[in-house]
Amino acid sequence: MIDAFAEFDLPRSPSVDEQALARRFDELSRTCHPDAGGDPAAFSRLTEARRLLSSPALRLRHLLELESPGTRLDGPLTPSLMDLFTTLGPTLQAVQNFELRKTAATSALARALLASEETRHRESLEDLASNISAQLATLLDAAQNWNGSPDPLAGWAREAAFLEKWQSQVRDHLSRLTL
Repeated sequence: MIDAFAEFDLPRSPSVDEQALARRFDELSRTCHPDAGGDPAAFSRLTEARRLLSSPALRLRHLLELESPGTRLDGPLTPSLMDLFTTLGPTLQAVQNFELRKTAATSALARALLASEETRHRESLEDLASNISAQLATLLDAAQNWNGSPDPLAGWAREAAFLEKWQSQVRDHLSRLTL
């Protein structure tokens, strides 16, 4: 297993400066990219390290694997995550049902009659996206005070995985509504 933090010469931490990570990747890839005469294996490790560090969920899981191998990620969800889930599920289901109706609408009139409902669904999804982003930001703020214990790290990794998955689902539906 690679140490993504070591690949970028970064301290092991739940948070990274994403812009600095991108700049460092650019610097390192100039010398290790195969097209620049670099080692393909080194470039592959660097690319994998960037993938792991760019995603909060993957970064937290990777850090947990490095610091406390074998720590399980199962456990209860926080009340705020459960509240979000109880909103997310019905909203996504309603949007999926709407998307089916929108796809079946073949005439301009039928699509026009769906416009106001589409706007409501888009607003609901944007509210969800905002809520998910806020919860992820709160989680990452809390993680900045990490004391080295694997217990909170496992919880943060678990929650970040849910939040990123939900964020992706909401973005997918938003993009389909705007087509």
